[in-house]
Amino acid sequence: MTTQKSWRRRTRTHILLLAAFVLGIFGILELIKQQTIADSRVTATFEKSATSNTAKLDLELALTEPQRERGLMYRKSLADFEGMLFVFPESKVQRFWMKNTFIPLDMVFIDEKLMVVGIVEDVAPFTLEPRGVDKKSQYVVELFGGSARKLGITEGAILRPQKPIPRGK
Repeated sequence: MTTQKSWRRRTRTHILLLAAFVLGIFGILELIKQQTIADSRVTATFEKSATSNTAKLDLELALTEPQRERGLMYRKSLADFEGMLFVFPESKVQRFWMKNTFIPLDMVFIDEKLMVVGIVEDVAPFTLEPRGVDKKSQYVVELFGGSARKLGITEGAILRPQKPIPRGK
């Protein structure tokens, strides 16, 4: 009888230790997920002049080819101060289309020095026509259609991220 009680106690202890271990693993995975989400976004403004910045924008990063290819496709909405920052490995003339994109977008083309070199405004959804500017850019910010004009983003403005932008892959 004593051996059976001892066995039950040890089994219960092992089950509790296993449960604590599993919960610990889930906690660690949640922290990793939260850090990954934080690392996949950047807050930025556009500096229009030495004394004037736009509102803070929350930009999701598209760093890899699959992320850039998907972009904002299939999104049904985009908040006023949200967008996506496409980061390319090198500066070149970039072209975008709106396949499977449900919302109109502004595209802000930015060179390697973080200066706006051109803007394509209010691009209609679901179009396959490549859109861009004829200047090299390493970054492109997509915002809800009409946002660039509303925020006063113009050619020559400087993108000011609050943390360094990771390199595109």
